[in-house]
Amino acid sequence: MHEDEEDDEGRGAPSGLPTIPDTNGDAYTRDGSPPLPALPDHDEEEEDGHGKQLDVHGQGPWNTTDYSMDASAAQQAGLQPWQRIHARLLNWAIIWPMSELEHALNSTTRGHQVDEVALSIWSTQTYKRYVRARLTEKSGSVDRLFVPPNMADAISNAVFNGRHGEACGMLKDLWTPFGLEEMPRLIVVLAKHRSDSNHWVVHKFSLPDGGLTTYDSYPERTLPDGRPLGWWFAIRIAWPTAPYPKPDNLVQKMVRLHRPLQLPIDNSVAAAGIWRNVLMGSRAERSLDLERLRDLINTEVKNLKQRKQMGKLSVSPSARNGGGAAWD
Repeated sequence: MHEDEEDDEGRGAPSGLPTIPDTNGDAYTRDGSPPLPALPDHDEEEEDGHGKQLDVHGQGPWNTTDYSMDASAAQQAGLQPWQRIHARLLNWAIIWPMSELEHALNSTTRGHQVDEVALSIWSTQTYKRYVRARLTEKSGSVDRLFVPPNMADAISNAVFNGRHGEACGMLKDLWTPFGLEEMPRLIVVLAKHRSDSNHWVVHKFSLPDGGLTTYDSYPERTLPDGRPLGWWFAIRIAWPTAPYPKPDNLVQKMVRLHRPLQLPIDNSVAAAGIWRNVLMGSRAERSLDLERLRDLINTEVKNLKQRKQMGKLSVSPSARNGGGAAWD
C-alpha cells in the first residue's frame, strides 16, 4: 500500500538536491500633543479570546500563534496543502526578527554550524515540495509528517515535563491544518541532541510498527537523550488507532553513521541530508554533497529574508488562483 520512494533517486528531488554516493520609544515627548483615542471594546474582547487560546496552546516561542486561525483562512482561500505549508513558513517569518534571519543566513556560510532557524526554513521548503510532488506529479498520498527543528525542541520539552496534550497539539498542528487527513505512517524529525547546537540527529517514528530509529553522524561519544521516547505518549493521543508498543517495551534504535571525512562544523548539514533521505524514502546513509546542500540552505534563508524586507509575507494572489507559489 505504501511504496518505497526509491524511484525518487532516479530523478531530481523536489528540493533540487542531487541524490548522490526601537528601544527608545519612550525617550522623547512632545508637549501639546492630543491624547490617543481609546481602543474599541471589541478589540479588547478579541484580545481576551486570543489570550485564552494561548493559555491552552502556549509552549515556548514557537507556539505563540494560533495556527487554527491560519488553517481556517487557508481553507476559505482555497489553498492547496503545499501552499498552506508555505503560508505557515511565512507566518513564522513574521514572528522572527530580522536579526534572527540575518544570524541564520550567516550560519549557512562556510565555517559555521547551520543554525536552527536556517534548518527550519530549509526543511519546511523541502517538505512543501515533497507534498506537492506526491499530490500532483505522482497522484499519490502523503504519509509522512515532518517536524522542523523549531518545533522539535518545543515538543521534546513538553513531553519531558509531562505535558503530552500540548505536545499532541503541536504534532497535529503540523498535519491537519495542511489538509492532510489520514494518519501519517512516518514522523521524520530533525532535531538537536540534548539541546546541543553542534550536535544534530534525525528521529524516525514508524507508527504502524511502533518503531523509533535515531540516525547520528556525530563523531564523539555523548550522553543519551531519552526524550524522543516520550513522544510516543503524544503520538498516541494524536492518533489513537495505530498500534503502539507498551511503555515497558519502548525502544530507541540508534544508528551511527561513521563518516571520518565529515567536519564537525558540518554536523547540522549532514543531519539535514539524512533527514531528507529518510523523507524521500532513500537510505539514510546515502551519500550527498554537503557543500551543495549548504548552498541550497543559504539560498532558502536568503529568499525568505528578502521577502521579509519587502513585506511579501503572504501567499501570492497567483497561487490563490490556482498558480504555483511565487517562491519555489
